[in-house]
Amino acid sequence: MTDRLDFPLRYREQLEALLCEHVPHAEVWAYGSRVNGESHEGSDLDLVVRGPSLEPLGVEFIDLVEALQESNIPILVQAHDWAGLPESFHREIERDYVVVQQSLNTKPTARWRRVDLGDVTDLQLSSVDKKSKANEQSVRLCNYTDVYNNSFIHAGMDFMSATATQREIERCLLRPGDVIITKDSEKHDDIGVPALMRDDVSNLICGYHLAILRPRESEVDGAYLYYALSADEVQQQFHSYANGITRFGLRKADIGLVQIPIPPLSEQRAIAHVLGTLDDKIELNRQMNETLEAMARALFKSWFVDFEPVRAKMEGRWRKGESLPGLPAEHYDLFPDRLVDSELGQIPDGWEVKQLGEVVEAVGGTTPSTKVTEYWEEGTHCWATPKDLSALASPVLLDTERHITDAGLEKIPSGLLPPGTLLLSSRAPIGYLAISEQPLAINQGFIAIPPSDTVPTQFMLHWCRVFHDAIVNHANGSTFLEISKGNFRIIPFVLPTEQTLEAFDSCVRPLYQRLTSHERESRSLAAQRDALLPGLVSGEVGVSHPVSHAYRGGPA
Repeated sequence: MTDRLDFPLRYREQLEALLCEHVPHAEVWAYGSRVNGESHEGSDLDLVVRGPSLEPLGVEFIDLVEALQESNIPILVQAHDWAGLPESFHREIERDYVVVQQSLNTKPTARWRRVDLGDVTDLQLSSVDKKSKANEQSVRLCNYTDVYNNSFIHAGMDFMSATATQREIERCLLRPGDVIITKDSEKHDDIGVPALMRDDVSNLICGYHLAILRPRESEVDGAYLYYALSADEVQQQFHSYANGITRFGLRKADIGLVQIPIPPLSEQRAIAHVLGTLDDKIELNRQMNETLEAMARALFKSWFVDFEPVRAKMEGRWRKGESLPGLPAEHYDLFPDRLVDSELGQIPDGWEVKQLGEVVEAVGGTTPSTKVTEYWEEGTHCWATPKDLSALASPVLLDTERHITDAGLEKIPSGLLPPGTLLLSSRAPIGYLAISEQPLAINQGFIAIPPSDTVPTQFMLHWCRVFHDAIVNHANGSTFLEISKGNFRIIPFVLPTEQTLEAFDSCVRPLYQRLTSHERESRSLAAQRDALLPGLVSGEVGVSHPVSHAYRGGPA
């Protein structure tokens, strides 16, 4: 923005960011008193926004006007759509104006530069490696195992050992806006995986296997840095610097030499906004799915573990025609009013103790020879391994990493399993769970339970979760524990009445359908983000603003 414009420097960057965020494809001119030298302290800033081909602007212009009104810029900024102004006004503006923003739709090579990470971030390596499950300082330790899918998880994090010094804590305590990367790992492809520290990093310390990249705010935006590090071109640089034989690692000096493209800060924030909008929707879907799963788990526990409906009737807390939380009046007659003794302890009257093999089918799979190309090349059938389940945010399997041909499928005795099949990883580790939404074949690392007329798949999903210890107790093995199909089939199992199972299924099936819909949407959003990211962070394409509004006001 030229200095001929009378607009305080401290507000210019905010204005540029708003323009780049909302109308990045448009050229923006300033005109009037703040350009021609006739302004005073209370003068407005007049802007005209010239859309592509000078066509009328749409919702993005309305959003810009709203954003300017809601900003904390103390000078009134009046924006006008060029296409909505009379031709005589066009000629008046053209006599004296200042270009505030050029269109970003063309390749912005003139505005971009390549820099070393060491020049735009403060690099910090952690020395904190010791950890324990509890300590008086309550400082969580984020390690490389907590970073996956370019994010990090809180669940299951260790706590820092109490032996760490205060200096170590202060040096390695993470802050919002920091970016961390994995700096050593047993797998070469796991080197350089980034994660952005958002607002939920209170008392979180960086572990030994990670490096902190703290953005210098005058040079690089933290969210943009995160996306730049995620790009394949930058990931390849990390991999080229990684060295080792049994374990790969990055040195601090090498991390500092990795180069990223850097546009002006306003464009960095606009790029981060576009990609972040997609990630925010993915995160919202994940949170909603957590809530849906928690609702289903709570209902299963109440009905089939605590036998709460039976106990409520026994104690007189639930009467016919009345409703309790989780116990609608229409379900009153589904449950008995007493518990009876069984080999598994007290169970509701009328429910039976069976073996799993009596009520569900349990099948396994195999791996056709990977040396035979006709089994794998141009495969069209999903073929699952436990790895496909390991990073799922929800128990929904939409696709698999590998696919198999018809010839390969013939080598798997269990064949192609139908949608709705429950998959339970049977070894290393036991207990990954997902319901397949596609026909699929499986390898030898699963026990698969196809859909059953006797027991709903949703019921079995929650049963396997709650009674995980019972499954593990029937496993054996010298190198690693494995639950065989035979041992799985003999596990004792309390079978509720058919009517109770149908009622449970009618309650949780809609929850699962919503959860699956969210997963499909998130998969589509992630694909869109991954397709946009390389061009945006390399400057090959301009910011595509409509993407940032694609899901505005969409279904919750």
